Amino acid sequence: MINTYLGTNGEFSGKINYMLDNKEEFEVYRNFNKKNPQIFDKNANDISKDFSQDKTYGNMFFYEQTKVDEELFNMSMVIHQQEVKLNTKEQSTLIQKASNIMLTGEDNVSYKKILR
Repeated sequence: MINTYLGTNGEFSGKINYMLDNKEEFEVYRNFNKKNPQIFDKNANDISKDFSQDKTYGNMFFYEQTKVDEELFNMSMVIHQQEVKLNTKEQSTLIQKASNIMLTGEDNVSYKKILR
């Protein structure tokens, strides 16, 4: 679960709850006005200091838990908005399929044919 918050006082923060394959549960809270996030275990204990600190990257909890570094994460799990571009035909197809699903429950059943 991911939550974000934009406060009227300029605070911009977010948190994510996740579970590792070994069933350990964590919550990461990040106030984006600060460098490092806070990491909590399932009992809400702050365990941030249990992980290594890097002068460039900050808290290394994600790498230590998953062995996925920033480069691998960005190459395999991140899609930047500018990288997702559809040409006109692809946009039209996507709109048609979404409309079909909303109106007929099936992406390959044309709502236009049903209206005739």
